[in-house]
Amino acid sequence: MLKKIRIKDELFAFDSETFDFFEVTEKDEITEKGESIGNDNEEEKKSDVFNDSGLNRLTLNMSNMCNLNCKYCYANGGNYNRPNKIMSRESFNNILNDLKNRNIKKIREVKFFGGEPTINNNLIVEALEILSKDYDVDKYMIVTNGTLLTKDFITECLKYNCYFAISLDGPEDINDFLRGKETFNTVINNLNSLFDDTFKKRVELLCTFTPYHLKNGYSKETLSNFFKELGFKYTITKVGSDKVDFKFIEQNSTVDVFNDIDKSLNCILKNTDDKNINSYVYEFMLAIAYGQKALKFCDELIEDFNLSYDYNGDPYICYRFWGKNEYNLNNKGYRSSYDKINNKNNKLKCKSCWAKNICILCPANVLEGAIDKELGVYDCNCKKEIYYEYILKNFIGLIIDGKSDILIQNFESFVKVV
Repeated sequence: MLKKIRIKDELFAFDSETFDFFEVTEKDEITEKGESIGNDNEEEKKSDVFNDSGLNRLTLNMSNMCNLNCKYCYANGGNYNRPNKIMSRESFNNILNDLKNRNIKKIREVKFFGGEPTINNNLIVEALEILSKDYDVDKYMIVTNGTLLTKDFITECLKYNCYFAISLDGPEDINDFLRGKETFNTVINNLNSLFDDTFKKRVELLCTFTPYHLKNGYSKETLSNFFKELGFKYTITKVGSDKVDFKFIEQNSTVDVFNDIDKSLNCILKNTDDKNINSYVYEFMLAIAYGQKALKFCDELIEDFNLSYDYNGDPYICYRFWGKNEYNLNNKGYRSSYDKINNKNNKLKCKSCWAKNICILCPANVLEGAIDKELGVYDCNCKKEIYYEYILKNFIGLIIDGKSDILIQNFESFVKVV
């Protein structure tokens, strides 16, 4: 599908199937503009990550409970609207048997998740030992609120290639408002007491950006400066919540988003230390820089690519569907359930959209009502298409100026390995 863009007196076309750019003459003849970017099909795209006996990611719900009660939590305080329980050794053994039956031998990443996984830290340590012995695992990741970390636990984890994603939503006032009183000091004290070069290199701070940040004067730029001073790697992610108070309704006008896009493109061109860029720019650049077609709304929602086991051992593709029986892989109809929410051809507007192969969307967020309504996904007022078109126009401008190759080359350092 061709998308035509006029810049001043020149007309250009973008082929959204091949990711090629063309110049359109007055006679409406199309000539190639710039080198072909190329593209991979779904199997090629995954080939460098896993083979027939490997997984991209294995996620384990170590604890279906949490010691905090963050205001925006999509998991209802960590238990996904279910009983507060931790994974038993029996359930973990059942998971190991299931992996064996699936002939899994290699795993790029094992993610210990919750709830708050460190409530079940003894089983995490056992799992690290067993998985490292029986599987070829590239890395481990513990996603934690950081309040229960101890030196002994960290010491055991660091025997393996284990990393830590620790939640911290900014300075003390906004963090404690969102995550609970004294959580800021607890996390900071834990980081300081456990601090050494090895641990520091294994930590990334996760900030959930909410409307309350803006109301209290904390922009993404302000937060970036705060985290830089702490000296840890960090990621700032816009909140996904079905709660009215956490909707960015009318917070950002189209002009505001355009300005954010301009800033992000400039960050990539200058290859700045701040790697937190606009999500639409990120999605567009993944397609252009790597020829990576987004064939589904979420290309990771594939059974042979990811597996996520609930605390009771039930298998799912993604942790966001834990407890939803229709997405349980033991349910005979699970494939149609996933296809219904993840297949772009099921949505008329998306099926005919020129940006179809660029657009990335979390089906779970849509399913749970955690997408801002004014974004208009799936309907004729979808603003994502407007934002992609604005980025496309800017990118063609960079082709004309001879700077597009610099943008593509620099983008590599902005790619998130998740």
